[in-house]
Amino acid sequence: MKSSSCHYAPNSRCLGAALFVLACLGARADNAYVLPVEIRSELPCVNVPIDPVIDFGSIIKEQAGKGALDPNSIEVFNAVSGSRVPHALDELFAHGDKGRIEWVAASPTDRSFEIRFKTLSTRQPLKSSDYVPQIGTGDLLRYNAGKPRPIALPYCSGLVDLNGDGLSDLVGCWNYAYRPGEPWDGPVCYPRVDSNKSLLFGDLIH
Repeated sequence: MKSSSCHYAPNSRCLGAALFVLACLGARADNAYVLPVEIRSELPCVNVPIDPVIDFGSIIKEQAGKGALDPNSIEVFNAVSGSRVPHALDELFAHGDKGRIEWVAASPTDRSFEIRFKTLSTRQPLKSSDYVPQIGTGDLLRYNAGKPRPIALPYCSGLVDLNGDGLSDLVGCWNYAYRPGEPWDGPVCYPRVDSNKSLLFGDLIH
């Protein structure tokens, strides 16, 4: 087992305040990693959004880990109670290993967490979640209906395999930013999540 300092952005966007989220050590056992996260600032109230930027690629490299990040294995746990905490992932994980992990500290005393993740021999595409919790960091409004809903792209679009998984994705253009810090316009993609015989797609990504 080895340890390494993690890579993160120390300034969270929580409630517009400077909430310092400090991660101590990342520990590795086989292909499973545990990254402790300690919140050193006082939390002002209940249900505080937490959204540190984590560079998983650098953590794996520093620990001489093998393989690539499995973005679908990322989980957040309350380190005191051991309970799993619902979380959301930055869309940057659709094509990279660095981005925001978003969850809610339900109580001002909830200041110790663990981010757990695994590696695989090859990088896997980020899958769309059946349920994405509302965090409070500029979230998208989601159906979270448990079944597919209609989608549309208002501008020129087409079907092309953009991520190399053998399935034709819905690719087009977008002219509107839906949350702070995201691109204002440019190409977007709804990745196909089923066979080419059906028109079932995942969440929009830039």
